[in-house]
Amino acid sequence: MLRCKSYKYRIYPTARQEALIIKTINCSRFVYNYFLAKWNENYKQTGKGLTYYECSAELPKMKMAEETVWLKEADSIALQSSLKHLVDAFSRFFKKQAQHPQFKRKVNSVQSYTTNNVNNSIELFEKHVKLPKLGLVKVRKSQEHYGRVLNATIRKTSTGKY
Repeated sequence: MLRCKSYKYRIYPTARQEALIIKTINCSRFVYNYFLAKWNENYKQTGKGLTYYECSAELPKMKMAEETVWLKEADSIALQSSLKHLVDAFSRFFKKQAQHPQFKRKVNSVQSYTTNNVNNSIELFEKHVKLPKLGLVKVRKSQEHYGRVLNATIRKTSTGKY
């Protein structure tokens, strides 16, 4: 049986990397809230929600629109992951395992985004971690990791630590 294990490391991004992390967090929250509003509206009108494939097909169109061209600056896998989180939240809601998904707010104490490892886009070295769009970021490794990296969640705490 395969086991998945998570490791938690502290990262120290540069000013440019920190700005890009904040942009990606904001873009992920925008995508989540945009499709949540769209999902709620569609459910009121037709009685059916949206699917992941309908939403993910609209994501490239959103990047090309003039109002949301700033979505290109964020990691595209992170935006798709926020859609997957929304679909998962709705599936749990319909199975009566959770409450109705709520809009994400900017004032939450912990803000994060998740990105998947595609073509070794996430690698952990001795003193650095390679992340998509960010490049090499300094990391303090408190423990060794074993196995392959599936995804990474970049989390910003209320004290400004990553």
